Amino acid sequence: MTTEHDDLQPEFHYIELDYTRGDKYRDLNLPEETEPPRIERLEVYPYPDLTKIWIRGQLTYFKRFPNLEMTLYDPDGAPISDMLLVEHRTFYLDLTMHLRATPRPGERYRLEVVLVRDEEVLDRRTQEFDLVFVEPDI
Repeated sequence: MTTEHDDLQPEFHYIELDYTRGDKYRDLNLPEETEPPRIERLEVYPYPDLTKIWIRGQLTYFKRFPNLEMTLYDPDGAPISDMLLVEHRTFYLDLTMHLRATPRPGERYRLEVVLVRDEEVLDRRTQEFDLVFVEPDI
């Protein structure tokens, strides 16, 4: 029994992968850290619907990857959302965090970001903002 879908079966071709090249970044010699990494810049922009926020930031140089712990607090100081970035690999932050509670437009919220590595707190930054849509400066 044939169906109209039989002619849609793709023809597969297998290729051999070359694993002899290795990792091109393995032998890259990065400079040592002269100081522990820290949070250099942190910006928060509420989305137009006020149910999520856009987080932008920048970290200083690091050789070993740090973790980032982010907690969003409502106007009463209660945590309403959190995020953990394990072994964050870039110097830039560009994230969306959802509010896990009914938004309270115009009220003051607080985002805390903690930079951690090997269970040691390297830096901590707090950014307060009003839950009002503002066109971001890009």
